[in-house]
Amino acid sequence: ARAGFNFCDFSYEPGVQKYDTEFRMSGTGTKAKATVEINPIVNITNSTYDVMMDFYPSVSSNLHITAGAFVGNPEMANASVNILGVSSTDPSVQVMGEGYMKQQLFGDASVSNVNVNVDGLNEIRPYAGIGFGRAVPSSRVGLMLEFGAIMHGMPRINDRNRLLDSYDEAKKIKGILTREVFSGSALFPVIRMSLTFRFF
Repeated sequence: ARAGFNFCDFSYEPGVQKYDTEFRMSGTGTKAKATVEINPIVNITNSTYDVMMDFYPSVSSNLHITAGAFVGNPEMANASVNILGVSSTDPSVQVMGEGYMKQQLFGDASVSNVNVNVDGLNEIRPYAGIGFGRAVPSSRVGLMLEFGAIMHGMPRINDRNRLLDSYDEAKKIKGILTREVFSGSALFPVIRMSLTFRFF
């Protein structure tokens, strides 16, 4: 058996995302189309503890199967979703301007970004993997390489601005983040490489 502590803290930009949407024009109720362009900036910060058990098919084998669990905070990340622009090919909407479209879509004519946090992860996350190497090497120094997956649960995206709660745009932006940024999966792939030492 082995135990450990893991910490990750990094930021990345998945790139500009565009999606088409619809809204009803105030006053007339006419349905209009628009294109929203967003650029998410994601900061993933998460620390976990883990307990693992390695199973070796034979005494001399370096091949092992690992089972265990990670324990950590349900919050996974936060993101700032920059709203780069809202446009329309409909002349009757174009004349109203971008502020009008933002007001109809987001409830705020001047909104420029939406801050979200990502939680909903399991506090206890089962893990399974397969790899090579030993926690206690046969020589003084050894190397362990392992490929596995954590069942961390489905990420849940929450709007910190509270701007999107009453608008359908929340579902679209959250869907893009879930799909493009967090893969929309309850499984998280893991590659672990460890350098091990034997002192006695």
